[in-house]
Amino acid sequence: MIKKLLKLVAFLSLGACSSIRYEHLCPNVIIPRDTAYSTQVADYSDDFQIELTGYEGYCYYDKTRRTNYASIMPVFSIKRLKDSSVTEVDVNFYTQTIKGPPAYIGRRSYWASVIISENEREREFSGPQVKVKLPPENTDEFEILLGIDLTGAEYRYNQRTFDVTPRFNVEKDPLYIERVRIKKEEKPQTSTCGSCKI
Repeated sequence: MIKKLLKLVAFLSLGACSSIRYEHLCPNVIIPRDTAYSTQVADYSDDFQIELTGYEGYCYYDKTRRTNYASIMPVFSIKRLKDSSVTEVDVNFYTQTIKGPPAYIGRRSYWASVIISENEREREFSGPQVKVKLPPENTDEFEILLGIDLTGAEYRYNQRTFDVTPRFNVEKDPLYIERVRIKKEEKPQTSTCGSCKI
């Protein structure tokens, strides 16, 4: 028994040589509600509803590269909306950082796929584990957005179909605007107050 414990301690100490795992609440991942849903359409009909329900993750320091990283694994829920022979569901998702030192700001896209049998109505699955580089300080405060990659049409569909409110800072986020900006006509301000000089 003691030999087994010593082997386990030796194994863990070897693993700790290349990286140190943080124990505080890190990573600080935010899933914006407006990019947490997607509906996969095939032959002009809705086949699957995909929802990003959460994630599993932790932060660590890589001694070899002398860099902090967040390890994030997204968790998805798939619902079959109608009977069909389609069994493969593909999900494009992203991580994005919009606040912090310029060297750590950016967006990356990833891909995940799952097979759901014809008689299966709902399934939960985890996407691939992805790495996000973190600044050397305040790693637990560094915000990482995690969401499903949507086209402009898919984003508008979400607004009509789900109880979704767009993010207020969307105008300040050029990487996000490029895919989902919805132009709205601004009405000029008018006033019924004659003495207000408006």
